Amino acid sequence: MGKRNRRERVKFYSATDLSCGSYLKRLLDVVRSFDANNNYSIVDVIEFYNISRFIDNRVFLKVWNEDTKTFLESSVILLKRKIGKFFSTITSVELASSYAILDYYYKEDFWVILEKYKTLDRLGEDGLIALLENNPPIRYILRCKNIVRKYDSLIRDFILKEESNAELLVTHFETHSDNKIEIFLPASLSNMDKEELIKRYISSKKPNLNTLRLINNIMSKKDAITLSDKTKYLSIKRTEEIEREIFSKENSARFGCKLYFCEHDEYATINIDGNTTTFTYDIRWIKENLDFNTLLNNFIYLFEYTDLQMRVTLVSLPDEMGIMEKMITGNAKNSYNFGMVFRMKDMTSTTQLKAYRDILNEEKIHLEDIMSWFFEKYLLDEFNIEDFRLTMPSENSTYLEKCRAILPEIESVLKQYNLFVEDTTIDHNLLQITSEHLLLKNCKSLLENKYVYATGQLINDISFLLFSDQCMLAHVDRIDVSYHNFYELINNNKILLSDYPEYEQPNLEYLRKNNIVKIVDDCIAWVNNDSVWILKELYYMQCISYWRLPKRLRKIVEDLVIKDLVVFESSLFSKPEQDYLNYHLNKSTFNNSLDLRNKYSHGTQPSGLVAEEEHLMHYIVFLKIMILVIIKINDDLCLFDENVKNRVKI
Repeated sequence: MGKRNRRERVKFYSATDLSCGSYLKRLLDVVRSFDANNNYSIVDVIEFYNISRFIDNRVFLKVWNEDTKTFLESSVILLKRKIGKFFSTITSVELASSYAILDYYYKEDFWVILEKYKTLDRLGEDGLIALLENNPPIRYILRCKNIVRKYDSLIRDFILKEESNAELLVTHFETHSDNKIEIFLPASLSNMDKEELIKRYISSKKPNLNTLRLINNIMSKKDAITLSDKTKYLSIKRTEEIEREIFSKENSARFGCKLYFCEHDEYATINIDGNTTTFTYDIRWIKENLDFNTLLNNFIYLFEYTDLQMRVTLVSLPDEMGIMEKMITGNAKNSYNFGMVFRMKDMTSTTQLKAYRDILNEEKIHLEDIMSWFFEKYLLDEFNIEDFRLTMPSENSTYLEKCRAILPEIESVLKQYNLFVEDTTIDHNLLQITSEHLLLKNCKSLLENKYVYATGQLINDISFLLFSDQCMLAHVDRIDVSYHNFYELINNNKILLSDYPEYEQPNLEYLRKNNIVKIVDDCIAWVNNDSVWILKELYYMQCISYWRLPKRLRKIVEDLVIKDLVVFESSLFSKPEQDYLNYHLNKSTFNNSLDLRNKYSHGTQPSGLVAEEEHLMHYIVFLKIMILVIIKINDDLCLFDENVKNRVKI
C-alpha cells in the first residue's frame, strides 16, 4: 500500500458524525488495494479497524450499489483477520515503539484493540510497563475494563504518579455529558489516594481554574470522592488566588451595567456599548405613579423580571451560554450551570432593585410595606382571600436581622398559598404545626396543566436540527449572511433542498417525516408556523405557560401531548424557576448553590466589619425573591379566574 498523508487516514467517530462522508470516499480505495500478504504497519492496521467499524455499522455512500456493499462486507472479514494476526504476534518492544509513532486520534483505538484481542494476556505485565513508559493518556487505559482489573495496582500507581491525573478523577465524578465515555478505576485506588492526589494538584504550579471550581463544590458520596473541609478550603483559596491573578490583567474581559433614573423621553431604554449595558429609566413615571399596584407592576413591565407569559427571565437558560462556556462550565454534575448572560442578568436585576428601593425610600415608601399590602389587602380585595399574613422586618433592624427575619416569611407565604390551593382557606392553626421544610417543587398551583415541557429524544433531535448553532443545516454555500440556526435561515431566505450536500439530506428527510418541513418545488417550507413557534419557545425558554397561550396554540400543544412530544405539569414555579430559587437559597439541588437560606438559618453567614454591606446585598436578593413569589402567585390567581372560574377580574 502506498504512503498517504496521516490526516487522510480513515477515522470512525460515530455512524452519524459529519466526517463520515469524506472518509467514505477513501474507504473503498483502501479496501480494494488490500493485500493479505503485505506486511502492514500498525498505522495501517488501526486504519483497517476503523474501516471495519464503518462497514459493521453499514455506513455507506448512497451512490454505492449492492455489489459494492457486498464486496465491502465480505472484505471486512479479511481486514479483521489481519488485525488479529498483527496483535497476536507483536512483541513488547514492538508494541511500545509502535505506539510512540501513532497520531493522537489513533491512540484511543490502539487501547481498544489491545483489549479486544487480549494482547496483554500474552505479553503480561512487562508489555504494559513498556507502554506506560511512553506516558500514554491515562483516560485511554481506563476505558479498558479488563486491563484495569487485571493490572489493578500497576495502573493505580500510574494514576498517582502525576498530579494532573486529578483532573481526570474530578471530571469523571463531577461532570456529566451526553457523550461521556465510561471509565473504570482500579479497585485499589482508595479515597485517601484520591484526596492526596487532589491536594497535590491544588498545590501544583498551574492547576486548571475550572477543575478547582469543581473541587470546591464536590459533594461527598460513597464510591466517588469524599474531601475534608480543609482540602476544600485549600482549593477555594487557590481558586481565589488564580482569579485575582487573571482579573488583574489588563487584557482580561470585563462586563458591567449602568443604571440611570432621570427625566427621559421613554419609560425605559437599553443601550449596549461593548461589554457595558446601560439602562435608562424615566424617573417621572415612577414618581407620578406611586400606587402600590403600579409600583409592583414596574418589576414586570419596566425592569422585566418576567416576560409576558410571566416566566421569570432571570433564570439561567442553556441557549444563553456560548459553546466555550458550555465546554468549560456547562457539564458540571449537580451544579447550577450559567455563563456571562446569567451573571449580567443577576447583576442588573439586583442593581435595579437596590436603586428602585432607594428612590421609593425618598418618597417615604418602603418595599416591605408594598409586600405586606399585596398579601394582606390586595389578595383580599381582588380574590377574596382572607387572613393571609406577612410580617416583614422593621426599618430599624440591621441587615443581618432583616435577612434572618425575611427568610421564614418567604417560606410562610408559600405554605399559606399551598393551604389556600388545597382548601380554599388558610388555617393558621394547621400552618403552625406544619414544621416540615417546603420544597420549591412542591409549591402548588390552582391550575391543572400549568406548564408545558418538552420530553423524549424525538423532540430533542428535532429541536437540535431547528435551533442549535451547532447544526450544519444553518449553513448554505450560496447564502452570504451567517445565521444562528436553521430556523433563522428558513425564515429569512428561500432555501432549496438542492442547496444541501448529500450527507445533510437525511436530516432534512427526518424533519419532513416528522411533519416539520415540506418540500414544494424543491423549496423548503414549514408545515405549520405555529407548531414551530411552540418548539422554539420550549427550546429557548425550557417551558411554556399553557394558560397564557391563545386557544389555537393550546390546541397544538394538546396534539403534541398526544404524540408524547411534550408533557403537562402543575406547580407554582416552572422547573427553570425552581432551579433559580434553589441556586440562591439551598443546596438541595445544586452543589454550587449560594445556600443563603441555610447560611442565615445556621449562623454561618459572613461576619466582621465589612459584612454589613454583604448582608445588604443578600437582603436585596431576598427582596427580589419575595417579589418573584408575589408575581407568580398573582399570575396563578389571575389565570385561574380568567380560565377556570370564568369571571371577570375586578
